[in-house]
Amino acid sequence: MTYYILRKDGAYAGVSLWEGYMPSPWEDPQPKRHKIAVHDGTKRAEETVPLFKGFSQEFPPFPKAPAEYVNQLK
Repeated sequence: MTYYILRKDGAYAGVSLWEGYMPSPWEDPQPKRHKIAVHDGTKRAEETVPLFKGFSQEFPPFPKAPAEYVNQLK
């Protein structure tokens, strides 16, 4: 869960339930931080402020595919 808050005067904030998320097994296995898009003359992505430490995960948990199958898909 990721939320952004924007006031009429342009002030903003980004908050999330967790620090980040674990990508799908066939993607880069490193956890990724939650970010929001900001554009105030220049576009950029800023990290959100988490409520809890740790990373969200798929539910139900997705089993890791054997390496030989993953290599065939690349």
